[in-house]
Amino acid sequence: GMRDRDVRRSAAGRNFTPRALCALLQALILMPLVLPAMVLFAPVGLLTIMLAETERKKALAGSNVKVKAVDVVASYKILVALIIVPLYNLLLAVLITWLCGLAFWWLPLIYVLIYPAQYLLILASDHFVRCVKHCTAIMLFGCKRSDTARLQEKREELQVMVKSMVEELGPQVHEDFEKVRVIKRESHFELEKGLQEPLTNAMEFGGIGDLFKPGGAQGQEDPLLERA
Repeated sequence: GMRDRDVRRSAAGRNFTPRALCALLQALILMPLVLPAMVLFAPVGLLTIMLAETERKKALAGSNVKVKAVDVVASYKILVALIIVPLYNLLLAVLITWLCGLAFWWLPLIYVLIYPAQYLLILASDHFVRCVKHCTAIMLFGCKRSDTARLQEKREELQVMVKSMVEELGPQVHEDFEKVRVIKRESHFELEKGLQEPLTNAMEFGGIGDLFKPGGAQGQEDPLLERA
């Protein structure tokens, strides 16, 4: 489905064609470099994921608090990568030296040069994935302009709903709410000006809590939100 950032970007810039072409062009340029790199370093990623998943199952089995054990997975991936990546890079350096028929003293130099090359490939791969996702989102928004407008309106309404709930419940939860708040009250009021009517209507149907029900304030299902 679509993510919130995609809806936000579509609201910021509505000229879809140049943005789509730019993202597509960048993806095509990076593809010959990124795809071989993904295949080359896939063993490291797969092994890290497998070991982290095993550790996650152990953490869940030994704890009644953890729901997904995401923190365990993240920390274990880092620990495993710190061990596996240097060993894998050493293996690559040995293979490159042997396949190219180079002298043995080239091995340390190739091993050192693998790290900056690996870092650049990671940056290129990350940008490639972002471009592909960007193209997909732009294509969805470009094909369904009416749904895009409805999503943007719904997002703005949800912004007001969430901020109104925070304004109402914040002082009840935290005594020094006004002192520690990050977003100023004035910014919330500016956002609320253009959407005061839907918020008022929702309040008439039972308060802010009803705004977060699947059917909204009036109990009607929104098929657009279900698809998103």
